[in-house]
Amino acid sequence: MNLLFVCLSADAADPVHATAVRWIEILAGRAEIDHLAVLTLHAGEISAPPNVTIRVFRGRSRMGTAWKFYREVSRAMQRGIDAFFVYQSGPYPVLLWPVTLWHRLPLYYWKAHPRISTWTWLSARFVATKVFTPTPASLPLSLPNVVVVGHGIDVTRFSPVPGASPQRDIVTIGRVAPVKRVDAMLAALARCNARFGSRLRLDVYGPTLPKDDGYRRDLDRLVEELGLSTLVAFHGPVAQSEVPEILASYRLSLNFSDTALDKAVVESMACGLPVLSTNPAVAEILPPALRAQLIVPAHDIESQAEGMHRLMGMSDPARAEMVASLRRLVVNGHNLEALIGRILQEIDVTSRAHRR
Repeated sequence: MNLLFVCLSADAADPVHATAVRWIEILAGRAEIDHLAVLTLHAGEISAPPNVTIRVFRGRSRMGTAWKFYREVSRAMQRGIDAFFVYQSGPYPVLLWPVTLWHRLPLYYWKAHPRISTWTWLSARFVATKVFTPTPASLPLSLPNVVVVGHGIDVTRFSPVPGASPQRDIVTIGRVAPVKRVDAMLAALARCNARFGSRLRLDVYGPTLPKDDGYRRDLDRLVEELGLSTLVAFHGPVAQSEVPEILASYRLSLNFSDTALDKAVVESMACGLPVLSTNPAVAEILPPALRAQLIVPAHDIESQAEGMHRLMGMSDPARAEMVASLRRLVVNGHNLEALIGRILQEIDVTSRAHRR
């Protein structure tokens, strides 16, 4: 199969989109894939296998970008394409709609975001042959072509660090943005310390996009107002390759996001770190016993403070049992190689039906 793969970035150093590189590498290594044509807005740190071509279509304007996009699609079509795969964000399924209709080719779509934009709805309803998503809450659309397949984590890279002895308190990794609810984490941390007489610290790793600069300044003010100046640190973006070592030094991770199932949550679990979360998409992947310990209501600051205090105070045997269970859950249900295998099975079934 010759597959055209569209993504926002093909760069292992990208602090937000680095996972796309592993998708490309694993897809290229599958026996089902003869050639993988990658179209991306940005290419950086990536060693493309021999059966991969990477073309960048970013222009100086939206119109320029669209023109370059169609030019690269046309070039790929001349070499031969059997199917399209759009990874995550952007209007690209809709832009490919006329191409799929004219050439009668299937288009597959990976999407994980609970807020359904017009682009997403059009893509899923009219364009995509199948839409793959990690959990039901990650893409709340009642459509027959939506397929829940679990998340995809590189469980070789994201694994417990041998001999690590976590000495730091609490960490959160991800974009610093309103949807990540870092402000709620700060409030819960302050309440926990006040209620239980502790001095727990929180370290925040992740980029702040220009559109979220105002939110970042609001967080600085909130840190001051809550008396957390010596207990909270913002470290900025980090490379994905650094994340396992960072996680290994902490005892607890926080995820108060109201988005889909964040990769950062599953990566933390794969690395052997408990995650206290308010996210319904996280609750969906946990068995009842772990759900009761790790999920707290989104707007109940007392429950959040209690959860922090309880998880930070776990005995070593109880912690070891929990992190082993979380690691097994990720390896068995959210392994990237297994995920891509499931997706390719779905693509093969659909493609054979399409050919008939």
